[in-house]
Amino acid sequence: MHVIKRLRGASYIEALLAVPVFLFIIIFLIDIARYSFAWIMLNYAAHTAVDWASKVPVEINTTVSGCSSEPTECAEYVTRVNTILTKAINIAQLAATPSTVPSRIQLFSYTHYDPTLYSSPPNNSGISMMTFDAGFLRPGERVVRNGIPSSSYTSSLDVEHPTRQFGFSPGQGWPQPSYNEKWIDVLLGNPESVTLTAKFQAFTPFVPELLITATQYAYRRVPDVVEATASSCGDGVCDLGEMCTCPDCTVACAGAPTGGTAGVAGTGGTAGTAGTAGTAGTGGIISGPGGISPAPAGSAGTGGTAGTAGTAGTAGTAGTSGTAGTAGTAGTAGTAGTSGTTGTAGTAGTAGTAGTSGTAGTSGTAGAPKCGNGVVEAGEECDDSPSGCLANQICVGCECKDQIIILPGDPEVEIENEGAQLNSESSASSFGSTLESSKSKGQEIDY
Repeated sequence: MHVIKRLRGASYIEALLAVPVFLFIIIFLIDIARYSFAWIMLNYAAHTAVDWASKVPVEINTTVSGCSSEPTECAEYVTRVNTILTKAINIAQLAATPSTVPSRIQLFSYTHYDPTLYSSPPNNSGISMMTFDAGFLRPGERVVRNGIPSSSYTSSLDVEHPTRQFGFSPGQGWPQPSYNEKWIDVLLGNPESVTLTAKFQAFTPFVPELLITATQYAYRRVPDVVEATASSCGDGVCDLGEMCTCPDCTVACAGAPTGGTAGVAGTGGTAGTAGTAGTAGTGGIISGPGGISPAPAGSAGTGGTAGTAGTAGTAGTAGTSGTAGTAGTAGTAGTAGTSGTTGTAGTAGTAGTAGTSGTAGTSGTAGAPKCGNGVVEAGEECDDSPSGCLANQICVGCECKDQIIILPGDPEVEIENEGAQLNSESSASSFGSTLESSKSKGQEIDY
Protein backbone atom coordinates (compact mmCIF):
# COMPACT_ATOMS: atom_id res chain seq x y z
CA MET A 1 0.00 0.00 0.00
CA HIS A 2 2.77 2.40 0.85
CA VAL A 3 4.59 1.49 -2.37
CA ILE A 4 1.60 2.49 -4.55
CA LYS A 5 1.34 5.86 -2.83
CA ARG A 6 5.03 6.56 -3.42
CA LEU A 7 4.65 5.80 -7.15
CA ARG A 8 1.74 8.17 -7.48
CA GLY A 9 3.70 10.94 -5.83
CA ALA A 10 6.58 10.46 -8.27
CA SER A 11 4.19 10.82 -11.24
CA TYR A 12 2.91 14.11 -9.91
CA ILE A 13 6.41 15.43 -9.56
CA GLU A 14 7.32 14.37 -13.10
CA ALA A 15 4.20 15.99 -14.50
CA LEU A 16 4.91 19.22 -12.65
CA LEU A 17 8.40 19.29 -14.12
CA ALA A 18 7.43 18.29 -17.70
CA VAL A 19 4.39 20.51 -18.28
CA PRO A 20 6.21 23.86 -17.87
CA VAL A 21 8.97 22.71 -20.15
CA PHE A 22 6.41 21.58 -22.71
CA LEU A 23 4.52 24.90 -22.46
CA PHE A 24 7.78 26.81 -22.72
CA ILE A 25 8.60 24.99 -25.95
CA ILE A 26 5.12 25.62 -27.36
CA ILE A 27 5.26 29.35 -26.57
CA PHE A 28 8.79 29.59 -27.94
CA LEU A 29 7.69 28.04 -31.22
CA ILE A 30 4.80 30.48 -31.39
CA ASP A 31 7.22 33.38 -30.90
CA ILE A 32 9.45 32.06 -33.64
CA ALA A 33 6.46 31.96 -35.95
CA ARG A 34 5.44 35.51 -34.95
CA TYR A 35 8.96 36.83 -35.49
CA SER A 36 9.30 35.09 -38.84
CA PHE A 37 5.95 36.37 -40.05
CA ALA A 38 6.78 39.95 -39.00
CA TRP A 39 10.23 39.76 -40.63
CA ILE A 40 8.78 38.46 -43.90
CA MET A 41 6.02 41.09 -44.00
CA LEU A 42 8.40 43.97 -43.25
CA ASN A 43 10.81 42.87 -45.97
CA TYR A 44 7.98 42.46 -48.43
CA ALA A 45 6.70 45.94 -47.53
CA ALA A 46 10.14 47.47 -48.05
CA HIS A 47 10.60 45.63 -51.32
CA THR A 48 7.24 46.79 -52.69
CA ALA A 49 7.91 50.41 -51.73
CA VAL A 50 11.45 50.63 -53.11
CA ASP A 51 10.40 48.90 -56.32
CA TRP A 52 7.78 51.60 -56.87
CA ALA A 53 10.29 54.30 -55.89
CA SER A 54 12.72 53.11 -58.56
CA LYS A 55 10.13 53.80 -61.26
CA VAL A 56 9.18 57.37 -60.38
CA PRO A 57 11.23 60.57 -60.61
CA VAL A 58 12.91 61.32 -57.30
CA GLU A 59 15.97 63.10 -58.72
CA ILE A 60 14.64 66.50 -57.69
CA ASN A 61 16.72 69.43 -56.51
CA THR A 62 15.25 69.79 -53.03
CA THR A 63 17.64 72.44 -51.77
CA VAL A 64 16.33 75.82 -50.68
CA SER A 65 17.27 77.39 -54.03
CA GLY A 66 15.78 74.48 -55.99
CA CYS A 67 12.45 74.57 -54.17
CA SER A 68 12.34 78.38 -54.46
CA SER A 69 12.69 78.26 -58.24
CA GLU A 70 10.58 75.11 -58.73
CA PRO A 71 8.09 74.87 -55.84
CA THR A 72 5.78 72.63 -57.86
CA GLU A 73 8.48 70.02 -58.38
CA CYS A 74 9.33 69.97 -54.68
CA ALA A 75 5.65 69.60 -53.79
CA GLU A 76 5.35 66.68 -56.20
CA TYR A 77 8.45 65.09 -54.68
CA VAL A 78 6.89 65.24 -51.21
CA THR A 79 3.76 63.60 -52.61
CA ARG A 80 5.84 60.82 -54.17
CA VAL A 81 7.71 60.16 -50.92
CA ASN A 82 4.39 60.04 -49.09
CA THR A 83 3.09 57.48 -51.61
CA ILE A 84 6.26 55.36 -51.41
CA LEU A 85 6.19 55.12 -47.62
CA THR A 86 2.42 54.67 -47.42
CA LYS A 87 2.76 51.57 -49.62
CA ALA A 88 5.33 50.17 -47.19
CA ILE A 89 3.38 51.03 -44.04
CA ASN A 90 0.10 49.56 -45.29
CA ILE A 91 1.76 46.17 -45.79
CA ALA A 92 3.85 46.32 -42.62
CA GLN A 93 0.79 46.98 -40.47
CA LEU A 94 -0.45 43.48 -41.32
CA ALA A 95 2.18 42.26 -38.86
CA ALA A 96 2.87 45.27 -36.61
CA THR A 97 1.03 48.20 -35.10
CA PRO A 98 1.81 51.87 -35.88
CA SER A 99 4.44 53.67 -33.86
CA THR A 100 1.74 55.47 -31.89
CA VAL A 101 0.00 52.24 -30.76
CA PRO A 102 1.91 50.22 -28.12
CA SER A 103 2.00 46.48 -28.74
CA ARG A 104 4.35 43.51 -28.72
CA ILE A 105 5.24 44.17 -32.37
CA GLN A 106 5.39 47.92 -32.91
CA LEU A 107 6.88 49.97 -35.77
CA PHE A 108 9.46 52.69 -35.27
CA SER A 109 8.92 56.11 -36.80
CA TYR A 110 11.47 57.88 -39.01
CA THR A 111 12.04 61.62 -39.32
CA HIS A 112 13.04 62.91 -42.76
CA TYR A 113 14.87 66.19 -43.43
CA ASP A 114 15.38 67.11 -39.80
CA PRO A 115 16.33 70.83 -39.76
CA THR A 116 19.18 70.09 -37.35
CA LEU A 117 20.79 68.02 -40.11
CA TYR A 118 19.60 69.72 -43.28
CA SER A 119 20.45 73.35 -42.64
CA SER A 120 23.86 73.90 -44.29
CA PRO A 121 24.71 73.85 -48.03
CA PRO A 122 24.72 71.74 -50.05
CA ASN A 123 22.25 69.85 -47.83
CA ASN A 124 20.10 72.84 -46.89
CA SER A 125 16.67 71.35 -47.44
CA GLY A 126 13.81 73.34 -48.90
CA ILE A 127 11.39 70.63 -47.72
CA SER A 128 9.73 70.66 -44.33
CA MET A 129 10.43 67.86 -41.88
CA MET A 130 8.34 64.71 -42.44
CA THR A 131 7.74 61.73 -40.12
CA PHE A 132 6.59 58.27 -41.24
CA ASP A 133 6.66 54.73 -39.84
CA ALA A 134 9.18 53.87 -42.57
CA GLY A 135 12.32 55.48 -43.94
CA PHE A 136 13.13 56.44 -47.53
CA LEU A 137 16.70 57.31 -48.46
CA ARG A 138 18.09 58.75 -51.64
CA PRO A 139 21.87 58.54 -52.09
CA GLY A 140 23.62 60.88 -49.64
CA GLU A 141 20.66 61.24 -47.27
CA ARG A 142 20.16 60.51 -43.59
CA VAL A 143 16.98 59.85 -41.59
CA VAL A 144 16.46 59.68 -37.84
CA ARG A 145 14.83 56.61 -36.30
CA ASN A 146 12.88 57.78 -33.29
CA GLY A 147 12.76 55.77 -30.06
CA ILE A 148 9.75 54.05 -28.57
CA PRO A 149 8.85 55.08 -25.02
CA SER A 150 8.53 52.33 -22.41
CA SER A 151 10.76 49.99 -24.38
CA SER A 152 14.40 49.03 -24.58
CA TYR A 153 14.83 51.40 -27.52
CA THR A 154 13.95 54.84 -26.28
CA SER A 155 16.82 56.73 -27.87
CA SER A 156 16.92 57.95 -31.45
CA LEU A 157 19.34 56.65 -34.05
CA ASP A 158 20.68 58.15 -37.28
CA VAL A 159 20.27 55.89 -40.32
CA GLU A 160 22.65 56.50 -43.21
CA HIS A 161 22.43 55.55 -46.86
CA PRO A 162 24.55 52.40 -47.27
CA THR A 163 26.68 53.48 -50.27
CA ARG A 164 26.74 57.31 -50.20
CA GLN A 165 26.96 58.76 -46.75
CA PHE A 166 25.46 61.99 -45.54
CA GLY A 167 28.05 64.77 -45.41
CA PHE A 168 29.51 67.86 -47.05
CA SER A 169 32.62 66.51 -48.76
CA PRO A 170 32.87 65.35 -52.37
CA GLY A 171 31.07 62.03 -52.74
CA GLN A 172 28.82 62.75 -49.76
CA GLY A 173 25.38 64.23 -49.30
CA TRP A 174 23.33 65.65 -52.14
CA PRO A 175 25.06 66.28 -55.48
CA GLN A 176 27.31 69.31 -55.24
CA PRO A 177 27.58 71.51 -58.36
CA SER A 178 30.86 72.90 -57.09
CA TYR A 179 32.34 69.42 -57.57
CA ASN A 180 30.55 68.94 -60.91
CA GLU A 181 28.19 66.37 -59.38
CA LYS A 182 24.72 65.74 -60.78
CA TRP A 183 21.81 63.59 -59.75
CA ILE A 184 22.14 61.57 -62.95
CA ASP A 185 25.64 60.48 -61.93
CA VAL A 186 24.71 59.84 -58.31
CA LEU A 187 21.69 57.68 -59.18
CA LEU A 188 23.60 55.63 -61.76
CA GLY A 189 26.04 54.50 -59.08
CA ASN A 190 23.91 54.37 -55.94
CA PRO A 191 20.56 52.71 -55.21
CA GLU A 192 17.52 54.08 -53.44
CA SER A 193 16.60 52.54 -50.09
CA VAL A 194 13.49 51.85 -48.01
CA THR A 195 13.83 50.63 -44.43
CA LEU A 196 11.39 49.55 -41.71
CA THR A 197 12.07 48.57 -38.12
CA ALA A 198 9.79 47.03 -35.50
CA LYS A 199 10.18 46.21 -31.83
CA PHE A 200 9.45 42.55 -31.08
CA GLN A 201 8.40 41.48 -27.60
CA ALA A 202 8.18 37.73 -27.15
CA PHE A 203 5.66 35.77 -25.06
CA THR A 204 8.43 33.42 -24.00
CA PRO A 205 9.72 34.25 -20.53
CA PHE A 206 13.21 35.65 -20.13
CA VAL A 207 13.51 36.56 -23.83
CA PRO A 208 14.54 40.23 -24.23
CA GLU A 209 12.97 42.67 -26.69
CA LEU A 210 14.26 42.20 -30.20
CA LEU A 211 14.45 44.36 -33.32
CA ILE A 212 13.15 43.38 -36.72
CA THR A 213 14.83 45.46 -39.39
CA ALA A 214 14.06 45.20 -43.08
CA THR A 215 15.93 47.22 -45.72
CA GLN A 216 15.56 46.86 -49.47
CA TYR A 217 17.45 48.58 -52.30
CA ALA A 218 16.70 49.34 -55.95
CA TYR A 219 18.45 51.29 -58.67
CA ARG A 220 16.60 53.90 -60.70
CA ARG A 221 14.90 51.98 -63.55
CA VAL A 222 14.23 54.83 -65.98
CA PRO A 223 17.15 54.58 -68.46
CA ASP A 224 17.75 58.30 -68.78
CA VAL A 225 17.25 60.38 -65.70
CA VAL A 226 17.37 64.13 -65.99
CA GLU A 227 18.64 66.39 -63.27
CA ALA A 228 16.04 68.80 -62.01
CA THR A 229 17.48 72.29 -62.29
CA ALA A 230 15.93 75.68 -62.48
CA SER A 231 14.49 76.27 -65.91
CA SER A 232 16.03 78.78 -68.26
CA CYS A 233 13.48 79.61 -70.92
CA GLY A 234 14.95 80.24 -74.33
CA ASP A 235 18.16 78.22 -73.84
CA GLY A 236 17.07 75.61 -76.40
CA VAL A 237 16.68 72.91 -73.73
CA CYS A 238 13.39 71.67 -72.27
CA ASP A 239 14.09 72.25 -68.60
CA LEU A 240 12.00 71.24 -65.63
CA GLY A 241 8.65 73.01 -65.69
CA GLU A 242 8.91 73.85 -69.39
CA MET A 243 6.74 72.35 -72.13
CA CYS A 244 9.00 73.27 -75.02
CA THR A 245 11.87 75.47 -76.13
CA CYS A 246 9.77 78.10 -77.82
CA PRO A 247 9.97 81.70 -76.59
CA ASP A 248 7.42 81.42 -73.81
CA CYS A 249 8.06 77.74 -72.98
CA THR A 250 4.39 77.10 -72.22
CA VAL A 251 2.74 76.05 -75.48
CA ALA A 252 3.06 73.20 -77.96
CA CYS A 253 5.99 70.98 -77.18
CA ALA A 254 8.87 70.94 -79.61
CA GLY A 255 8.89 67.15 -79.41
CA ALA A 256 5.80 66.90 -81.63
CA PRO A 257 6.30 68.67 -84.99
CA THR A 258 3.30 70.07 -86.76
CA GLY A 259 2.17 68.37 -89.96
CA GLY A 260 3.38 69.86 -93.27
CA THR A 261 1.24 72.37 -95.14
CA ALA A 262 -0.61 70.78 -98.04
CA GLY A 263 0.66 71.77 -101.51
CA VAL A 264 -1.42 74.23 -103.54
CA ALA A 265 -3.25 72.50 -106.40
CA GLY A 266 -2.02 73.40 -109.94
CA THR A 267 -4.30 75.50 -112.15
CA GLY A 268 -5.65 73.67 -115.21
CA GLY A 269 -4.20 74.76 -118.62
CA THR A 270 -6.32 77.01 -120.88
CA ALA A 271 -7.77 75.13 -123.87
CA GLY A 272 -6.45 76.21 -127.34
CA THR A 273 -8.80 78.11 -129.76
CA ALA A 274 -10.00 75.98 -132.70
CA GLY A 275 -8.84 77.15 -136.20
CA THR A 276 -11.45 78.57 -138.67
CA ALA A 277 -12.24 76.21 -141.54
CA GLY A 278 -11.31 77.56 -145.08
CA THR A 279 -14.08 78.54 -147.65
CA ALA A 280 -14.67 75.88 -150.31
CA GLY A 281 -13.65 76.92 -153.95
CA THR A 282 -16.31 77.39 -156.75
CA GLY A 283 -16.49 74.68 -159.48
CA GLY A 284 -15.27 75.77 -163.04
CA ILE A 285 -16.82 75.09 -166.61
CA ILE A 286 -14.93 73.74 -169.65
CA SER A 287 -16.04 74.72 -173.23
CA GLY A 288 -14.41 72.44 -175.77
CA PRO A 289 -14.93 71.41 -179.43
CA GLY A 290 -17.31 68.73 -178.39
CA GLY A 291 -19.56 71.19 -176.62
CA ILE A 292 -19.76 72.52 -173.21
CA SER A 293 -19.05 70.08 -170.55
CA PRO A 294 -18.86 70.74 -166.89
CA ALA A 295 -15.38 70.96 -165.68
CA PRO A 296 -14.60 69.16 -162.54
CA ALA A 297 -15.51 71.33 -159.70
CA GLY A 298 -12.61 73.39 -158.65
CA SER A 299 -10.93 71.80 -155.75
CA ALA A 300 -12.66 73.01 -152.72
CA GLY A 301 -10.55 75.36 -150.77
CA THR A 302 -8.64 73.40 -148.28
CA GLY A 303 -10.50 73.70 -145.03
CA GLY A 304 -8.63 75.63 -142.49
CA THR A 305 -6.78 73.22 -140.36
CA ALA A 306 -8.89 72.68 -137.34
CA GLY A 307 -7.34 74.37 -134.44
CA THR A 308 -5.61 71.81 -132.31
CA ALA A 309 -7.58 71.46 -129.17
CA GLY A 310 -5.76 73.23 -126.44
CA THR A 311 -3.95 70.71 -124.36
CA ALA A 312 -5.92 70.30 -121.24
CA GLY A 313 -4.09 71.93 -118.42
CA THR A 314 -2.27 69.35 -116.40
CA ALA A 315 -4.04 69.02 -113.14
CA GLY A 316 -1.97 70.63 -110.45
CA THR A 317 -0.20 67.98 -108.49
CA ALA A 318 -1.99 67.64 -105.23
CA GLY A 319 0.07 69.08 -102.44
CA THR A 320 1.90 66.36 -100.58
CA SER A 321 0.28 65.86 -97.26
CA GLY A 322 2.49 67.25 -94.55
CA THR A 323 4.34 64.48 -92.81
CA ALA A 324 2.76 63.92 -89.47
CA GLY A 325 5.05 64.95 -86.64
CA THR A 326 6.72 62.05 -84.94
CA ALA A 327 5.29 61.65 -81.51
CA GLY A 328 7.74 62.67 -78.83
CA THR A 329 9.32 59.72 -77.10
CA ALA A 330 7.44 59.13 -73.92
CA GLY A 331 8.93 58.81 -70.56
CA THR A 332 12.62 58.20 -71.05
CA ALA A 333 14.49 61.45 -70.87
CA GLY A 334 11.17 63.14 -70.93
CA THR A 335 10.87 64.34 -74.48
CA ALA A 336 9.54 67.86 -74.40
CA GLY A 337 11.77 68.43 -71.44
CA THR A 338 10.54 66.97 -68.24
CA SER A 339 13.41 67.23 -65.85
CA GLY A 340 13.05 63.92 -64.11
CA THR A 341 9.33 63.79 -64.70
CA THR A 342 8.30 61.02 -67.04
CA GLY A 343 8.15 62.73 -70.41
CA THR A 344 4.69 63.17 -71.77
CA ALA A 345 4.58 61.75 -75.27
CA GLY A 346 4.69 64.59 -77.80
CA THR A 347 1.39 64.94 -79.52
CA ALA A 348 1.72 63.55 -83.05
CA GLY A 349 1.58 66.33 -85.69
CA THR A 350 -1.64 66.42 -87.64
CA ALA A 351 -1.04 65.35 -91.22
CA GLY A 352 -1.44 68.30 -93.60
CA THR A 353 -4.54 68.14 -95.75
CA ALA A 354 -3.64 67.05 -99.25
CA GLY A 355 -4.03 69.83 -101.85
CA THR A 356 -7.02 69.54 -104.17
CA SER A 357 -6.01 68.53 -107.67
CA GLY A 358 -6.32 71.37 -110.17
CA THR A 359 -9.29 71.12 -112.57
CA ALA A 360 -8.12 69.95 -115.95
CA GLY A 361 -8.39 72.60 -118.73
CA THR A 362 -11.33 72.22 -121.14
CA SER A 363 -10.22 70.82 -124.44
CA GLY A 364 -10.47 73.32 -127.35
CA THR A 365 -13.30 72.77 -129.86
CA ALA A 366 -11.99 70.99 -132.93
CA GLY A 367 -12.12 72.93 -136.28
CA ALA A 368 -14.71 72.14 -139.03
CA PRO A 369 -14.16 68.82 -140.87
CA LYS A 370 -11.83 68.90 -143.87
CA CYS A 371 -13.64 67.69 -147.03
CA GLY A 372 -11.53 65.90 -149.63
CA ASN A 373 -9.04 64.28 -147.32
CA GLY A 374 -10.50 60.83 -148.02
CA VAL A 375 -11.71 60.41 -144.46
CA VAL A 376 -15.35 60.64 -143.52
CA GLU A 377 -15.33 62.97 -140.54
CA ALA A 378 -18.00 64.23 -138.23
CA GLY A 379 -20.51 66.35 -140.23
CA GLU A 380 -19.71 64.56 -143.60
CA GLU A 381 -21.81 61.89 -145.32
CA CYS A 382 -18.98 60.80 -147.61
CA ASP A 383 -15.61 61.99 -148.85
CA ASP A 384 -14.38 61.65 -152.55
CA SER A 385 -16.11 58.26 -152.94
CA PRO A 386 -19.74 57.09 -152.74
CA SER A 387 -18.77 54.96 -149.83
CA GLY A 388 -21.46 55.59 -147.29
CA CYS A 389 -24.06 56.63 -149.93
CA LEU A 390 -26.95 54.64 -151.45
CA ALA A 391 -26.63 52.74 -154.75
CA ASN A 392 -28.19 55.52 -156.88
CA GLN A 393 -26.26 58.29 -155.12
CA ILE A 394 -22.91 59.87 -155.69
CA CYS A 395 -20.66 61.90 -153.36
CA VAL A 396 -20.68 65.62 -154.06
CA GLY A 397 -19.09 68.06 -151.66
CA CYS A 398 -18.91 65.37 -149.04
CA GLU A 399 -22.67 64.93 -149.28
CA CYS A 400 -24.65 62.05 -150.88
CA LYS A 401 -26.67 63.29 -153.95
CA ASP A 402 -29.14 61.48 -156.23
CA GLN A 403 -27.67 60.66 -159.68
CA ILE A 404 -29.78 62.07 -162.67
CA ILE A 405 -29.37 61.08 -166.37
CA ILE A 406 -30.62 63.61 -168.97
CA LEU A 407 -31.19 62.31 -172.56
CA PRO A 408 -31.48 64.45 -175.77
CA GLY A 409 -34.99 65.66 -176.50
CA ASP A 410 -36.27 65.31 -172.93
CA PRO A 411 -38.22 68.21 -171.63
CA GLU A 412 -36.50 70.63 -169.42
CA VAL A 413 -35.95 69.26 -166.08
CA GLU A 414 -35.77 71.38 -163.05
CA ILE A 415 -33.01 70.30 -160.87
CA GLU A 416 -33.44 70.92 -157.18
CA ASN A 417 -30.30 71.93 -155.41
CA GLU A 418 -31.37 70.30 -152.15
CA GLY A 419 -30.49 73.23 -149.99
CA ALA A 420 -27.16 73.97 -151.70
CA GLN A 421 -26.72 77.70 -152.27
CA LEU A 422 -24.35 79.21 -154.77
CA ASN A 423 -21.99 81.85 -153.50
CA SER A 424 -23.04 84.50 -156.06
CA GLU A 425 -25.60 85.17 -158.90
CA SER A 426 -22.85 84.88 -161.54
CA SER A 427 -22.04 81.43 -160.36
CA ALA A 428 -25.77 80.49 -160.59
CA SER A 429 -26.16 81.69 -164.25
CA SER A 430 -22.93 79.98 -165.31
CA PHE A 431 -24.12 76.75 -163.79
CA GLY A 432 -27.53 77.08 -165.56
CA SER A 433 -25.95 77.50 -169.03
CA THR A 434 -23.82 74.49 -168.46
CA LEU A 435 -26.87 72.51 -167.48
CA GLU A 436 -28.80 73.48 -170.68
CA SER A 437 -25.89 72.44 -172.88
CA SER A 438 -25.49 69.17 -171.12
CA LYS A 439 -29.18 68.24 -171.49
CA SER A 440 -29.03 68.38 -175.24
CA LYS A 441 -26.18 65.87 -175.37
CA GLY A 442 -27.56 63.43 -172.89
CA GLN A 443 -24.57 63.84 -170.63
CA GLU A 444 -24.61 62.70 -167.09
CA ILE A 445 -24.37 65.34 -164.50
CA ASP A 446 -23.03 64.63 -161.06
CA TYR A 447 -24.20 66.62 -158.13
